[in-house]
Amino acid sequence: MKITKVNNSFPFASLQNTS
Repeated sequence: MKITKVNNSFPFASLQNTS
């Protein structure tokens, strides 16, 4: 899952980025 752009808005998205 690519949530790099969302990572800026959501801090927790960083965890999903690893998934």
